[in-house]
Amino acid sequence: MAYKIKSQSEYKKLRTIENNHNEAFEKYREKTKRNWIDDKESKKYNVPKSLSNEKKSAIEVYEYQNKPLKEKEKYFAYLSGDGKTITTFTGDKLADINSLRETKGGRSGYVMGQHYSFEGTDINGKKIKGRAYAGKGGYVRFNIQ
Repeated sequence: MAYKIKSQSEYKKLRTIENNHNEAFEKYREKTKRNWIDDKESKKYNVPKSLSNEKKSAIEVYEYQNKPLKEKEKYFAYLSGDGKTITTFTGDKLADINSLRETKGGRSGYVMGQHYSFEGTDINGKKIKGRAYAGKGGYVRFNIQ
């Protein structure tokens, strides 16, 4: 079962933990030019542990529900493998797909993988429209209609 944030205070606590990790990691990355860090390096450079992917996804869902997109603002997420939902990276639902159709990619029509156009309804009840760029299971870009 997916992790669910129960209150604004819990959200603020988790968001602060993740922000602190991200800021410290950016400083580490600037110093070392490395894009990953192990436990030994984390202690040496004082980089706090990151949240689990499950909690990061819960933050994303909470923010999506409580800080809704403005019209035409773009959002990036993933198309489920069955093509029925838009999800976070870990699979938490952001929207249901109402219509999905395969389209050609690029001006020349060359398709690298499958591309889809879709319309749906998000978890806030708003209509969305977007495009999937890497087939089912790949990333999507959408906005509120």
